[in-house]
Amino acid sequence: MEIFANGVATLLFVLLFLGAVVFVLSLIFEGRSDALLIIPAVMLVCSVFGLSYSTTHRVVPANQRWVVINTLKGEVQGGVRKSGITKMPLIRDIHKYPGAQEQPFCIQYTPALKEGYEITVDICGNYDASILDWEQIYKAYNFTGEEQLLAHWANQSKEVVSLAFVGVDYSKLTTERPQVSNQVRENLNPWFEDWGVSVSNIVLKNWDFTSEQVKLQVDRASSASMQKTIESQLLEAAKLARERQLYEVETANLILKERGLGLKDLIESLGIKDDSAKAQIATQMTWYAYAENPPEGVQIVLSVGSGGSVPVSIPIDFGNITTVPEVPVEGEK
Repeated sequence: MEIFANGVATLLFVLLFLGAVVFVLSLIFEGRSDALLIIPAVMLVCSVFGLSYSTTHRVVPANQRWVVINTLKGEVQGGVRKSGITKMPLIRDIHKYPGAQEQPFCIQYTPALKEGYEITVDICGNYDASILDWEQIYKAYNFTGEEQLLAHWANQSKEVVSLAFVGVDYSKLTTERPQVSNQVRENLNPWFEDWGVSVSNIVLKNWDFTSEQVKLQVDRASSASMQKTIESQLLEAAKLARERQLYEVETANLILKERGLGLKDLIESLGIKDDSAKAQIATQMTWYAYAENPPEGVQIVLSVGSGGSVPVSIPIDFGNITTVPEVPVEGEK
């Protein structure tokens, strides 16, 4: 209840009143002329008028709305008071509400995510408080301030917000927050329109898990999921390595097969029939082909044979052959 709401003004007029009384008493005791009594009389009248005015008039600040209750009658008096000087009953209650066109607000919700984890999340925005009929809101809900209105909105719209989060993976709250905010906005806008208020700039701000226990469950699930992902990646890498190894072995076998056919065709073209000679030639030529430092003057080029009836020619360069001089046998002269 606010009787002496304008404290400074009331104090000044009270001091003026007391000063006038003291002035009058001093004049009376000193036997001064009656003409001087006019001054304290004026002071007394001004102080009484000012005290009465300051207790029955208030200045409503800009972007505020007041609902004044006549305490003696128990009813709203004068409707919604807007910015400016307003008159009110001496004994009253004043309920102050916002009146800005872009009034910021934040409401905390506790929806559940796709995995069932419960979170606390702040959804913020702006609403047009200037168009709200605060007198009717007071009469309907007995709200004495904005906090009660926001609590009512949070309670009534929690199901709408829960529907916006029911299909959201908790990781998307960080990676895809604009998309989640857009879904929340699409769900909340119709609800606010039905309530009769215009809202804008609805966004999802701070969020966290409702308890350390829930957060621990999420960490464990994330760790298990990460371990499973790593194991899958390692298994896939092993499969790829095994396939490559098999491919390399099969390719090496094909190359050896084709080189063997080439050696076979070469030996047949040379007309060699003896098996030991064939084996010796094949061994030497294979050694020469794979040797890192073949003997000086020896160059062997192995061509992959076709495997058909016509042998593939393989050029062989044995270097410069030194002619050995003949030594005459004794007795031959």
